[in-house]
Amino acid sequence: MIFLHMWNYFTNFATIFHELINFKHFCTMANEVKLQNAPGSVASMVLGICSIATGCLVVGLVLGIIGLVQAKKANAIMAEMPAQYGGAGFTKAGKITSIIGIVVGALSIFYWIWVLVIAAEAATVASSMYW
Repeated sequence: MIFLHMWNYFTNFATIFHELINFKHFCTMANEVKLQNAPGSVASMVLGICSIATGCLVVGLVLGIIGLVQAKKANAIMAEMPAQYGGAGFTKAGKITSIIGIVVGALSIFYWIWVLVIAAEAATVASSMYW
C-alpha cells in the first residue's frame, strides 16, 4: 500500500515537472518574435554575391556599388525601427560581399587598362620596326 502511494506521488510529480518544462518552453517560444528583414538587406547580399561572381567585368563593380548602397539603406532602416526590422546578418554579409566585389571589379578594370596600354605599346613598337 505504501509503495502504491509513493508510486502515485512520484508519477504526479513527474507529470507536473514535465508540464512545467513544456510551459517554460512554450513561454520562451511565445516571446521569440521573428522580425521582418529590413528592406534591402537580402537584396544587398544577393547583389554582393553577384558582384563577386561577375567581378571580372564592369558589371561586378556596378553591382557591388548598388549592393553597398542597399546595405547602407537597410542599416539606416534597422537603426530607425529596431523593434520592427531585423536582418542584420544579411546586411553585414551584403556589405562585405559588395566591398569584395568592388575591389575585384576595380582590380579587373585596372588589369584591362594595363593590358590595353601594353598592347598599344607593342603595336607602336611593331609598326615602327617595319617602317
